[in-house]
Amino acid sequence: MPDELDHGVLDYLQKKQWEMIAPVFRQGDYYNFPKDQKLPFIISEPWGRGGFGKVSKKRIHPLHHDFGLFACEGEGLVVAVKQLCSKDPDSFNRERACLKALGEAGPHLHLIYLLCTYSYQGQHHLMFPYADANLRQYWNSIQIPDFDDRTFLWCLRQMRGIVDGLSLLHKLPPSKGPSGTNLYGRHGDLKAANILWFKSYPGCTDPDGVLQIADLGLARYHQFESKSNDPVENVVWPSTYSPPRHPGANIDQLFDIWGLGCLLLEFVTWMVRGDGANEQFSQRRGREGGQDEYTDDVFYDPVSREVRPSVRAWAEELKQLERCTPVLQDLLDLIMNQMLQYESFRRSGADSISLNMNEMYEKARTNQRYLLACNQVPSLPRGYPILSSQRGPEPMKSRIWSQLVRN
Repeated sequence: MPDELDHGVLDYLQKKQWEMIAPVFRQGDYYNFPKDQKLPFIISEPWGRGGFGKVSKKRIHPLHHDFGLFACEGEGLVVAVKQLCSKDPDSFNRERACLKALGEAGPHLHLIYLLCTYSYQGQHHLMFPYADANLRQYWNSIQIPDFDDRTFLWCLRQMRGIVDGLSLLHKLPPSKGPSGTNLYGRHGDLKAANILWFKSYPGCTDPDGVLQIADLGLARYHQFESKSNDPVENVVWPSTYSPPRHPGANIDQLFDIWGLGCLLLEFVTWMVRGDGANEQFSQRRGREGGQDEYTDDVFYDPVSREVRPSVRAWAEELKQLERCTPVLQDLLDLIMNQMLQYESFRRSGADSISLNMNEMYEKARTNQRYLLACNQVPSLPRGYPILSSQRGPEPMKSRIWSQLVRN
């Protein structure tokens, strides 16, 4: 080494070399980077929080990724990177294994696709395609959806796809756990904020985009022949969509069905009444809640051990509105009869619900009266309060939605 090469220059060269060997991210790979590694992100900005993690929006240099269908030109590929809060490698490996198993089962248009994973400076990360919005944001951007076959069929198609995606998650081929027992899959946190909307997506030809189940932070493999083994007390519960809990009981895949019912009831509420109605629905449930933190605006009453009266009343009132067409009335019946049942054994499995959803969609696709016939508004039983906002079937697209599409 030349004598004149001082320590400052050596330090500079040591740091600079990491920029010269920045990695190329490849589909499905895992990377364990040294602490001094420079990553090929052109931009990085916080985006939000997901289940057990922080999510950032990052742009990868165009020469430093090889994701097949997710190729890009120009300034680089925008991705969402989830940094897990826990540094526990088991949590990271569990979520990774679930996402990997989903990919091996065959890419599903309505399930988030894992691009790659990496560990860096003591933190674990998962990389996904970057979405335009989550479903809650999407709903909030539209005053009320158009009353036409394109819009209603798109909504039904997306709901059908979400159910089918959940069914695939529940049917994952068993994987062997540490003790040699079979492990099975479930999601654990179905809600509108964990459904992502992509305006365009590889393999999707729908001009209105696609919805995907995301945020598998609570998703896991779990064991036991009944596909149920996690005690209720050991599970972290999202508040609003919490399923009924029985002390000492084990949870199973039917717990996901409760969250699915809550999600689809909110979806139909938005289709019929538009932006703002779900907030009213939440407030009505909240007025029935006590001081217990678990009974704020949840969908059930732990005292009476039943679905809250406000939830049943809301579903019945929706069915009286003009925009609640025959297919939506059937969907509301499916939600209340097969999903939002207090006792989990009374809920149907995702496979059965998927079959019902597919039948309704196919009938709506070929029968416009079933899809769009205006409700005749039959009389309600005495004592039912009528929803204050009854919008007619005229098309109405918000300015925000128009801007969203143009962008």
